Amino acid sequence: MSLRHAAALALVGWYLIVPPFHVEGERPVIDSNVPTSNWTILNWFGTFFDCEKERERFPELAIFEALTFPSTAEANLVLARVPYAQCVSTKDLSLAN
Repeated sequence: MSLRHAAALALVGWYLIVPPFHVEGERPVIDSNVPTSNWTILNWFGTFFDCEKERERFPELAIFEALTFPSTAEANLVLARVPYAQCVSTKDLSLAN
C-alpha cells in the first residue's frame, strides 16, 4: 500500500447521525424522511465498529440525557430520535449539501 493510499484511508471516518425534528405543541415530530445531509451529526468515529458500539449505547445515553432536561417535551425529543440513529461514512455522498 502506498503512503498516499494509506493517508486517504485514514481520512475515512463515521458519523453517528439523527434526523432533525420540529415540535407541534408538546409533541416532538421526527423528520426522518429528509435527506441525511440535513440530519444532525452527534459524533465522529474512526471506525464503523466504534460508531456502531455508540449507536447501540445510544438508548441508554439518551435516557440519561433526558433526565437532565427540565421539561418533559425536551426529554421526549431526545428519546424520540433514538430509533433513527445511524452510522454513515464521512465519504457518503448523501451527506453533501
